[in-house]
Amino acid sequence: YLSSVLILFQLPFGYRLDFCLIHLAALFTRKRYYIYLGAALMSAVSLLTTFSFMNLFIRSPAIYEAELYIGLAIFCAFVVFDTQLIVEKRRNGDTDFVWHTLDLFIDFIEIFRHLLMILNSKRRRDRDEE
Repeated sequence: YLSSVLILFQLPFGYRLDFCLIHLAALFTRKRYYIYLGAALMSAVSLLTTFSFMNLFIRSPAIYEAELYIGLAIFCAFVVFDTQLIVEKRRNGDTDFVWHTLDLFIDFIEIFRHLLMILNSKRRRDRDEE
């Protein structure tokens, strides 16, 4: 029980630093090349959804672990994509900060969820080894 509580306290500190660094990297790039990642990221999410659906029947731990890490990488890339998309929208006159914040909040929640599942599966593996 104590290790579950520790995960919940450890995760936000490192996670916020990672999220901020990814966000700042996307903000300070001069060229907006990452905007073109949108189609590739959406395709990756569809493949991830397909693998998740297949894994409901296969029940492979390897596919589950791969989904966690690939999903984490995809949503980190979404932070970069959404940040640059927001910058471009703002440059073109879109001032709807509520939707811009919601885009980043969804990325934030997905990364947090994936990190929580990764740490939980790691804790479970460590407990099973003992």
